[in-house]
Amino acid sequence: LAKGWTSITGKNGVGKTNILDAIWFIANSRSYFNAIDQQLIMHHSDGFSVNALFIDVENYQLNCKCLLGQRKQFVFNDKPIRKISEFIGTVPIIMITPFDINLVFEGSDARRKFIDSALCKVYPTYLQALDTYKKALDNRNKQLKLFAKKGFKDLLLIEAYDNILQKFAPIIFEYRTTFCNELNSYFEEAYQVISGKNEVSTLHLVSHLQEKSMANWLVNQIEKDLILERTTKGPHLDDLTFEINNQALKKYASQGQIKSFVIALQLALFQWMNAKTNKIPILLLDDIFEKIDQERASNLMRKIQSLAIEQVIITDTHKERVDEQLKSLGIDVFHVQL
Repeated sequence: LAKGWTSITGKNGVGKTNILDAIWFIANSRSYFNAIDQQLIMHHSDGFSVNALFIDVENYQLNCKCLLGQRKQFVFNDKPIRKISEFIGTVPIIMITPFDINLVFEGSDARRKFIDSALCKVYPTYLQALDTYKKALDNRNKQLKLFAKKGFKDLLLIEAYDNILQKFAPIIFEYRTTFCNELNSYFEEAYQVISGKNEVSTLHLVSHLQEKSMANWLVNQIEKDLILERTTKGPHLDDLTFEINNQALKKYASQGQIKSFVIALQLALFQWMNAKTNKIPILLLDDIFEKIDQERASNLMRKIQSLAIEQVIITDTHKERVDEQLKSLGIDVFHVQL
């Protein structure tokens, strides 16, 4: 696909979103919409492959093959990738879709995933800390369940896992705190531009480590953990709160406010990633005009234009609607009709 703006138009169901998801997949080793790779394989097929050439200061040739019953295989510039963690973030991409409102309405897992996905692409040390923490947490929780099942407990074994958790929990917390503070600086301005309103929009990290250290929590909660058979405090339960004018977004905001909020959040992430990596991410916009009104759509296009993005790929059911939005801003578009 060409540099600049590309629009992919066609009726619903012809595969527009699949193209964007394939681009996301090859850069991030997973689908934007489905965490289970095997469910991406077409019925009666043995698997799928994705191949892409990214042309920048350096050229990146990426290939992925995913076969039924096998681990997916990635090849980067003709060399097999043994650790995906060493590759993630090489080609930065931001995607904005109608499904992003799930960040507001789903559980805290979705919002932690949003934070972790961004940080892992930029900071290998964060990825390592998070991976080590999760493995120790899983093992600790398995032991807590085993103690309940077998009717005995070995606190020395739990202490071994606690030592790992209390070492890496502060690292995770510090990265997340800094990330949220930095993201807010971009987010508030983006929201006001898109919504066209002078509303105060903010996001806040909520963490147990804002109250006590992980070491203190582990000591204080051990009896409760043994009863509930899980680790009840820690960064694995962190969350984000979204507010407009000091009111909870989920409870008090209109549909227009919620849509503007999540779009602004992704654009803020774009700016944050650009600042941290010195790379301009590719921006993917999936059926964005279907979900917002004319005024917000125009505000969004102006905001994107101001960011001087080198490549934007947008899907829509109506070519005329894309033309109307972009030509009014003097943006040239390369059209692909499906």
